Amino acid sequence: MRIAHENTKDIEILKNIVSLSQLKLDTLREGDLLNLKEDLYELVGRGKVDKQKFLQQLTMEQIATIQENFRHSFEALANGNKSVRWKIDTPMKVVILASSNKTNEPFDYQVVTMYPAKKFNRPDPLYTAGVSLLFLLIRSGVTPERFRKCPECDSIFLLLRKPDKRHFYCSPRCATRVATRNSRRAKREGGKWKMRMGGGSQSSKRRQDGRKRGTLESPEQDFMKSAAKGN
Repeated sequence: MRIAHENTKDIEILKNIVSLSQLKLDTLREGDLLNLKEDLYELVGRGKVDKQKFLQQLTMEQIATIQENFRHSFEALANGNKSVRWKIDTPMKVVILASSNKTNEPFDYQVVTMYPAKKFNRPDPLYTAGVSLLFLLIRSGVTPERFRKCPECDSIFLLLRKPDKRHFYCSPRCATRVATRNSRRAKREGGKWKMRMGGGSQSSKRRQDGRKRGTLESPEQDFMKSAAKGN
């Protein structure tokens, strides 16, 4: 059951940002890297910043720093923390805008940070991304308990449903792997249990006794005889 009051668009952006924080940057293909930059644009630009300019100016060094900071924040939430902070430790201009495209549409927000010096007077993606994440967490309506660590692969992910006491996994792949392993373990333990209890069910014992006497028919013969009686 999904939580009704949350903003669907913000949830989707937040889910992508959490996934972004878990990626291995040195293994990304060109198309994957472009998708990553676009996810950051959705967080920072929110449709109000020149997209192409933002994508061109964003460097791998900046992406790596943003990712590291995000990963640290999400891991803290997954480990039980109930708060996230983003510290600005240098003189910085911060502009926070609330606006709407139409008078009958809800407000949206935009955060811009920039250095005060004229030669650096352009948006800084590092701090802008951090402050934007704080606003996104508030607007999305999610709770800290929905940031989870996958029991199978230890990846951090955003739970997209109301939490309960069950184990949740980051992907169908991890869930299937665990289910397969548990199924195999159950079969092995079931076999050991039968051996401890005397080697199987009563029907299997009758088959074993019949084979010793040379009188028991095969399962196929049993089936044929039953079918003949039914006719």
